[in-house]
Amino acid sequence: MSYRSVLMCAVVTTLLVSSSAAQNFEINNIFVTSEGDDRVFEYTRAGELVRTFGPSAGLVEPKGLAFGPTGLLWVVSSGTSSLIAFNPLGLEQYERIISGGQGSPSVLAFGPNGLIFVLDPGARTITAYTDEGTEVHQLVLPEGDYAESDLVFGASGTLFVSEADAGVVLEVSLRGTVIRALGE
Repeated sequence: MSYRSVLMCAVVTTLLVSSSAAQNFEINNIFVTSEGDDRVFEYTRAGELVRTFGPSAGLVEPKGLAFGPTGLLWVVSSGTSSLIAFNPLGLEQYERIISGGQGSPSVLAFGPNGLIFVLDPGARTITAYTDEGTEVHQLVLPEGDYAESDLVFGASGTLFVSEADAGVVLEVSLRGTVIRALGE
């Protein structure tokens, strides 16, 4: 019996068009990262396995994943401190080293400005990158436990990140200022 830890999943709810790929990801398929298997699993809504991909691209301890504005599936490879973008064929489009190889990035979200925001819970940072991997700016979060956090953008363009110690969700401006703590 193999142990598989499901860490993050994303559902394709619209047809994603990528100018760099010949086909599109299937509508409504579910993509799940498996840290123990170093791969991404793609399932139909009925739960049938479509395919797996990732190990040949150097995916190590994959955690967060998100679809980018061009239709590529971006995955955080925590073990290599990198982001790997996959095209709809499951082939690596390109890899971007982030955090200077330091820290342990876990989740990502695409901002309304097209930047990739990556949370590093250990360093308590959220770093914004271009899709070329260039660091744009970094937000430092207050003391707390962000290990099981997720990043979500609100309608106003602010970030929401959960903090486990205080049991709150922080609303953070793109300059790194905590606007408010929800749940206090």
